[in-house]
Amino acid sequence: VVEILHRIEYCGSRRLSPAERRSLLGTPVAEIVLTPDGRLRQASSVRPSSSRRLDERTLQLIGASAPFGAMPKGVTDGKFKAVKLRASLRFTDEIAPLQTRRPLKRCE
Repeated sequence: VVEILHRIEYCGSRRLSPAERRSLLGTPVAEIVLTPDGRLRQASSVRPSSSRRLDERTLQLIGASAPFGAMPKGVTDGKFKAVKLRASLRFTDEIAPLQTRRPLKRCE
């Protein structure tokens, strides 16, 4: 789960220009629904930030960061058709390297 959130922040930060990152201040809270194979089923804003533009851009960036790769064994065990995550996201000028234990599609 942490890897998924890190990927959204990393890919999102790379997609935003420095000027756009500085102008989009706030911490949006999003709900993300993924299929067991890591495809994005739905993304929605749960608690809006102080900027409507940031909230809209966050949902766009979540979509652009997908797919996320299959959920680890034990998370779904074939019992669930979707995994729901809720998280605060932050996009920043300080783009840390994307570190992951499993292969993910490169950020475009």
